Amino acid sequence: MEQLIFDAILKKIQQEPKPQPRPKTDIKQIVDLAANAAINKGLIWEHGELEAAAMDAIFNCPGALLMGKKGTGKTLCLELAAKIWGYYRGKYGFISTEKLSLKYSQIGSEAILNLDRIPLFLDDLGIEEPSYNSYGNKIDAISTLLLMRYENKAPTFCTTNLNIEQLTERYGDRLSDRFKQMFKIVLFTGESKRK
Repeated sequence: MEQLIFDAILKKIQQEPKPQPRPKTDIKQIVDLAANAAINKGLIWEHGELEAAAMDAIFNCPGALLMGKKGTGKTLCLELAAKIWGYYRGKYGFISTEKLSLKYSQIGSEAILNLDRIPLFLDDLGIEEPSYNSYGNKIDAISTLLLMRYENKAPTFCTTNLNIEQLTERYGDRLSDRFKQMFKIVLFTGESKRK
């Protein structure tokens, strides 16, 4: 019986189409598009090598984690990348982890069910409450979502104000170890640009 189940699973895996590698994206063009998108929003996007590295990680890697202090431009960079992604590559999701966790606490697992495969842009990783009571169970919605996305090899792009040690403390060794495969880390340095 177990052999039949194993054979059926193996056959299904072999029939699934293999993901094709994406062609390398021209980052100069992406940065120019992002700068124009910022202008259209009435913003001036101060960008340089760091922002270009973030765009390169987002458009040419399986995932990206933009880390740094508050106000260093991570969220704006992620928002602009998401807009360009949507325009050129189609469907995506953009949400803060705090809002997603709150939504999960209100409606349960339905909040994350459709987010396990589409490209997802998550803002402020680690700021959300660690767990919510859902139908009598304490579940960490963001950890659950990130583990599902890891298993599905879904493109995931995040910002965080936490460092690696804080992320490990927040999400545990099991998930933070998987971050090494999920994300190319881009460290945003400097002080807050907010005035």
